[in-house]
Amino acid sequence: VIQCYKLENNTFSAMTTEAIFPHTLPPFETELYFLKYEFSAPHLLCCSDAESLPLNDLLAYAGMSLEKDIGQMMLGYTEADGGEEVKNAIASNLYSTAVSNDVLLLGSPIEGIYLVGRVLLKPGDEVILMCPAYDALVTTFQEMTGKENVKLWDLKAGQSGWELDLPALQRIISRKTKLVVVNFPHNPTGVIANANQMRQISDLCEQNGCYLFCDEMYRGHYNGHSERVMSMVDMYSKAVVLGGLSKTYGMPGLRAGWLVVKDPVCCQSFKGGDGKGRCTFKGGLTDPSSPAQPSPHQPTPAL
Repeated sequence: VIQCYKLENNTFSAMTTEAIFPHTLPPFETELYFLKYEFSAPHLLCCSDAESLPLNDLLAYAGMSLEKDIGQMMLGYTEADGGEEVKNAIASNLYSTAVSNDVLLLGSPIEGIYLVGRVLLKPGDEVILMCPAYDALVTTFQEMTGKENVKLWDLKAGQSGWELDLPALQRIISRKTKLVVVNFPHNPTGVIANANQMRQISDLCEQNGCYLFCDEMYRGHYNGHSERVMSMVDMYSKAVVLGGLSKTYGMPGLRAGWLVVKDPVCCQSFKGGDGKGRCTFKGGLTDPSSPAQPSPHQPTPAL
């Protein structure tokens, strides 16, 4: 047990738990459910990612070997903001207008959700959240700004499946809105916004001067009839997008994730330049700073 104290008027006083940890997130119900059943159930019918790759196959794609390349790596610190090779591969292969300096490497993709709330929001800010949603998206932003300040933008049931209700978004967004949160391709319904719908969403955000956060973890994970669309970060200057290798690429064990932030002031905040945010870039063996990832080069061939 560690007791923390603060110094005020030359007097030390004990700090409360709330003062030390102002954001206490509720239980992560989805992960608790998987913790109980994912590796013990005889049949798993709810996989949300592509079939995973064995390490040998990934090294073969990279033209590397476990003995010559991974075995020779030094267990030292990596570059503070992540390796340039990996960031450049992400920017050049996945986005039309991003450059390597716009890419923020994460310890894991879910860290990006917390950082978006930590950097962009303060208590009382208004958030519009597309629903249903991955529970970490809901609970994180409700905790950061107050549950009463998070407006839910619900999908609607159409004749052939779930659909976006853009008139509803137009009704609830305003100049008071600080952040709109969307997820395409959508988890759990599979809804994919087409280019026109994405443009309408970004235009509404631009008209009201708010940020747009798009969880794009499933980007590229389309069926044969889906329209391939560009990333939100290539459509709107105040967009922040989340990407990673866990879902579409079938490599959740790498814990490789990133944010792409093109707005320079906002990007500096994420890097900790104003004291608001700090990405945990450094890691022993990793460029994306994940202790689970065995090589700083492995995300590059996957991308």
